[in-house]
Amino acid sequence: MSLDDKNKSGRMIAAWLDSSSRALAARAMSRLSTQLDSPDEISPYNFSEITFEADQRLRCLAEAVFVARPELFIMDLEWIRAAMNARGIGPALLTKMLAALRAELMDSLPPERRGEVLGLFDYAHAEMLKKPTFEIESAIEKNTPHIAAAREFLLHVLEGNQRAALDLVDRTAADGVPVPEIHRQVLAPVLQELGRMWLLGESGIAEEHVGSRTVEEALVRLRRHASPRPSNGKTALVASVEGNLHDIGARMVGDQLEFRGWRVIFLGQSVPAPDIAMAAVVYKADVVALSAGTIQHVRPVARAVEHIRTSGSHAKVLVGGGPFAALRDLYEDVGADAGAVDALGALQAAEAITA
Repeated sequence: MSLDDKNKSGRMIAAWLDSSSRALAARAMSRLSTQLDSPDEISPYNFSEITFEADQRLRCLAEAVFVARPELFIMDLEWIRAAMNARGIGPALLTKMLAALRAELMDSLPPERRGEVLGLFDYAHAEMLKKPTFEIESAIEKNTPHIAAAREFLLHVLEGNQRAALDLVDRTAADGVPVPEIHRQVLAPVLQELGRMWLLGESGIAEEHVGSRTVEEALVRLRRHASPRPSNGKTALVASVEGNLHDIGARMVGDQLEFRGWRVIFLGQSVPAPDIAMAAVVYKADVVALSAGTIQHVRPVARAVEHIRTSGSHAKVLVGGGPFAALRDLYEDVGADAGAVDALGALQAAEAITA
């Protein structure tokens, strides 16, 4: 059954939200501004910034409606609440923002669609409120093997000492730690922690970019220490879907597949769905591994899957990234063959669906 048949109504509403979200958000925040006792109530945001935040909530709502999964919108609300709380913004502002968005949706939605959208909206909001707090777990506070190396790598990054971070990776590999293990237990936690710190305002874009570039360089260096298996005769196409500007996780998946004997065609970041499908045909891919960075990449994944299915390619499709790691069965809703939580899971899933 195609995605069109599974959730026609959801697809239509999601498309409507796409075309209307910016205007809806602006009107909703204008509505909110008339209800404030003082402009300071939206501090530290200005009107443009709070309208952007409202627009992001509507875009995540569209993804949730598309696959009829309120869990996606719950996740979005929990993350924005955590981000606001970390900046000293109490829950009242988020409550008022959501009330204004709901009122605008009530006024603007076609009457026959209100129940579906507002039902999901209200359910997600209520579920979020059931949790008094939402803590984003630190990836480097877990007691896992090589976590000391992950912490040291992160410290070097935050201090701007890229050379020391890369030397640490070289030493770890020279000490006999397998390269896939360094990927999973050193570099991946560092990336997760940098993302958490940025969201909570503990670091800025500069630190996140320095960290990402350093991890990319570490991946290149680690390839020298790897011991790839002989070719298994299979080809994997790896890409971040359109809109996803992050491809380091996808690069890790590609490297781990290559170490296990796969031929890997790595397309990189933000690849349009038709181009992914065309590449799957051209390179005769056995597996296409698609990476989603955030909730807003669920539909680009679904589009890529559909293009692959109708391209003449016989490739199996594997999906991963934030939303698919959080909701283990979400891959079914976008028509993929398997989902993965991390690079090791992607490797195992690719081998299983092509066995």
